[in-house]
Amino acid sequence: MILDDKLARRIAEMQGFRLTGTAGVLLRAKEKGLIPALEPVIEKLLSLNFRLRPELVKAILELAGE
Repeated sequence: MILDDKLARRIAEMQGFRLTGTAGVLLRAKEKGLIPALEPVIEKLLSLNFRLRPELVKAILELAGE
């Protein structure tokens, strides 16, 4: 299940669901070879005003080896 709504995420957490954010989904996609690189995808999201904390961007790129 993919949720991007803050209230929906809170409810899912209260129900005991394990959540993975957008950055985590993208990292998994790269690990599985579904996308060749994260940086262009993250840059595109940021250009569309998608909110990702700079420290999260840095960490996820490091985990991806980029």
